[in-house]
Amino acid sequence: MEIRTRSKIVINKGFKPINPIQCGDERCLPSHSFGPAIRDHYLLHYVISGKGRFQTEKGQYSVFEDQIFIIRPYEITYYEADASDPWSYVWIGFTSEVELPPELDSADVIIAPELKELFMNAASDQCYNAGSTGGAYECFLTGIIWQMIGMLKKRGENLTKLGEGYVSSAMSIIHSEYQTALTVDMIASRLHINRSYFSDIFKKVVGVSPKRYLDSFRMKKAAELLVTKGTSVTVTAISVGYGDVFTFSRAFKNHFGVSPSEYADYERHNGVLSKKIIF
Repeated sequence: MEIRTRSKIVINKGFKPINPIQCGDERCLPSHSFGPAIRDHYLLHYVISGKGRFQTEKGQYSVFEDQIFIIRPYEITYYEADASDPWSYVWIGFTSEVELPPELDSADVIIAPELKELFMNAASDQCYNAGSTGGAYECFLTGIIWQMIGMLKKRGENLTKLGEGYVSSAMSIIHSEYQTALTVDMIASRLHINRSYFSDIFKKVVGVSPKRYLDSFRMKKAAELLVTKGTSVTVTAISVGYGDVFTFSRAFKNHFGVSPSEYADYERHNGVLSKKIIF
């Protein structure tokens, strides 16, 4: 396989607040790698075909077609093409003085097939062959970066709305089925979404993880049963979804700091501990 690398000369015009630094495309040889290295600007690689490996200070990722791996300023990164199916990608580098979409500042890899055309345009023959002395290409590339930012921000807004829908459904499930052996895995499966993604959007919308919310809701209901209904610890445990008294009592003490029976006795006499219910 013949390696092909084209790097468009981008003149640093010092544009503000978005300033393009570099652009290029490459069809990599098997196991072709770069790094570990640091950049002083954002550098986004859009994978057109094939696959490879991307490593950051946070972890290592397998990256495939239609995904972007993100290099942020002054982060140490390493990337390597797959040995049997090496990737081809287009890259765009820039500096920014504007608030970027959260994905570009938090994620290392994102899936973004809707951005493919933008990256392909940036590396098209027509653009590569355009003269740079007058700054036309730099203006064109700046426009592409702005479009990318706008599309990612719009996608983020749509995902937030979608996430709120998932969270609303999850809360309905928790509030109506906390008495059963309900788990976060079961909720995510019911919503037909990945558990990790579900946990992320739930925490983003509610402020706590779905597990903590489910556990806290069960503890709230358990406290109500113990104090207002006078139910036994055994009945309370089963009524809030625990299979055995020992597991329930341990969870209750971890949450309130006292055992279920101590809580009930203290509440009946002082009415204070209920303030410790956490959400």
